[in-house]
Amino acid sequence: MFRHIHINPEKDAAAPVTFIVRFKFSRFSNNTNRIISIIPMLLITGFPGFHKKMYGVNMENGYWQGMYQWKSEQALEDYKQSFVYRMMNRRAVDDSISSKKFTRIQLLRFVEINKS
Repeated sequence: MFRHIHINPEKDAAAPVTFIVRFKFSRFSNNTNRIISIIPMLLITGFPGFHKKMYGVNMENGYWQGMYQWKSEQALEDYKQSFVYRMMNRRAVDDSISSKKFTRIQLLRFVEINKS
């Protein structure tokens, strides 16, 4: 993990959603994409229902992974319709994009469970 950002999550998030997206950028080096990734990171923090994001890259195979926590499924669906999400998809190799959604589980708890 090279970046972790969060806002103070609302304590009443009864149905948090963890969203994991994996992809490979179609151009630029890993280091350049690491710098460029700051821009969407700043935009994401303003989305309603955003709680946190962890971002990492596998320097050996060039795959990137974003791990997000949203307040609800609706907040995640709104994000998936956003300019920022579409921009990430346009910058990725088409067949490299995969994602999973985990309902009612907080991101840090998900990371703890899947460490092994």
